[in-house]
Amino acid sequence: MLVVEYDDQLLIIDCGLMFPESDMLGIDIVIPDMSYVFERADRVRAIIVTHGHEDHTGGLPYLLEKVKAPIYATRLTRGLIEVKLKEYHHIEDADLHTVAASRCAGSGPFFRRVLPRMPLGPRRSWSGHHHAGRPSRTFGRFQV
Repeated sequence: MLVVEYDDQLLIIDCGLMFPESDMLGIDIVIPDMSYVFERADRVRAIIVTHGHEDHTGGLPYLLEKVKAPIYATRLTRGLIEVKLKEYHHIEDADLHTVAASRCAGSGPFFRRVLPRMPLGPRRSWSGHHHAGRPSRTFGRFQV
């Protein structure tokens, strides 16, 4: 889970879980500490999910218990998210949006590619910041 904060606005990129290490007996899953986001839930502008693996989507049901923000993902990733949210009975509350894999999503001061291994950065700063993975080629801009 990556939270980018700019001008009192938050953008969440991925919200996954981790599977326990061998020394974590009795623990089924490890979710990120979301207390910082929960305290600022009204400032979350969007959630962008780069791809559908559990380490990128597994924490969404827990996040959506207290945060209401649009979720942007490619078609396949959105389908995987829908299955997960139905299982946790959060699908009715989710504001899901499909973004073509060759497009970008933006909200407020943020602008992100919705692709695995996507380069990231707010429009006004951090233009060199990259999310985990390799930078991808440049595509057109999609304004949300």
